[in-house]
Amino acid sequence: MHGKNLIMAGALLATVVACGQTAVPARSFGAGTTGQLLEACTAPSGDPSHGEAMQFCRGFVLGVLARQRDDGSRCTLSPDWRQTLAGYAAWAHANPIHLDDDPARSVVEFLDLHGRCSG
Repeated sequence: MHGKNLIMAGALLATVVACGQTAVPARSFGAGTTGQLLEACTAPSGDPSHGEAMQFCRGFVLGVLARQRDDGSRCTLSPDWRQTLAGYAAWAHANPIHLDDDPARSVVEFLDLHGRCSG
């Protein structure tokens, strides 16, 4: 009986480990530069990590907006945040000089250029 319990415990452990491994994203995202943020914000819809990439991008931009509010200025997204992210991506592609810039700074610059900041 002891051997049977050991086999069951091993099978359970293998199942838990296997389930835990599938929960780990296949890709991690970075935002050390505008180019890295752009990579996440433009992940193709067929990419297995597309959903995570979009959430990372949106979360990064929302974090920048929260920090801006703390600093006294106010930047906002358009009512459709996906539209703002698409506009940011198009702007970054059209202005490759900013690809090595701090991504928070480039987000604010984009929003400011498009009349989305005040203060």
